[in-house]
Amino acid sequence: MNRFVEAIEKKTLIADGAMGTLFQEKGYSRAGEISDALNLSRPQVVTEIYRQYLEAGADLIATNTFNANRYRLPSDNSYEVYQVNYEGARLARAEIKNNDVFLAGSVGPSGKLLYPYGDVEENELFSVFQEQGRGLKEGGVDVFIIETMMDIRELEMAIKALKGYNLPIIAQMVFQRTFRTMMGNTLEEFTSLGERLEVQVLGLNCIEDLDLAVELIKRLKEKTDKPLSLYPNAGVPEFVTAKKETVYLLSAEDFARNVQRVLSWGVKIFGGCCGTGPRHIALMKKELEGKNKKTPC
Repeated sequence: MNRFVEAIEKKTLIADGAMGTLFQEKGYSRAGEISDALNLSRPQVVTEIYRQYLEAGADLIATNTFNANRYRLPSDNSYEVYQVNYEGARLARAEIKNNDVFLAGSVGPSGKLLYPYGDVEENELFSVFQEQGRGLKEGGVDVFIIETMMDIRELEMAIKALKGYNLPIIAQMVFQRTFRTMMGNTLEEFTSLGERLEVQVLGLNCIEDLDLAVELIKRLKEKTDKPLSLYPNAGVPEFVTAKKETVYLLSAEDFARNVQRVLSWGVKIFGGCCGTGPRHIALMKKELEGKNKKTPC
């Protein structure tokens, strides 16, 4: 059995939090910029973020490659897709000293719309994700995590492309209060795809409200027996005019208190999305360890 698959059968993994937020806080990138290129231009900065999450106790960290595909990276060819993905994985792998910690190759949306809403065909997207996956696999990832997908057809192309590398896959989508994605896809469509393509984990990320996240997980649990993952945001963001920045309103302490509530619905991987950082993860880890100590043998 695969080491990652075996681990999530036995225990719950605390995953890492956001990366882009930290790069912005430290002044290494501005909102709207592609921070994945830092894998080549400022590797020490990327390594420091990985290290912070590892020190916080994360059992699963994701590579700084969410945007590292040919459509989203700078178009001047100064950043080659393979190299950005390979280095994103290699830098993280070099920091992981514990065999119980897993490295996930982060794959986000292409940034394009499929025909007829856009001008990209399915075979083109397959090639885009296949190209990204090669760099991640050769850089040393244990598992792929497909994140923030809103179009079930794009998710399908990503899964099919990455399955060729024979690694486990975590597939995640973003659902709104209507219980549909921005493109109108349902939870039923999502679970059906995951079952048909035999992904190892189904999950949700970038959910702005923890109450909504829990309700979505409850509904997802009713439709599949697969292990579930959840990466919510740190509450609803608010733009603070005086600071000229977006602030996430849920504190790390309040975020971490939801570990017990989330795990009761079968979540096997719990991490953070927008607005979360190492402190959120450290407190989540503490909550999980506290729960385990209270569990009778």
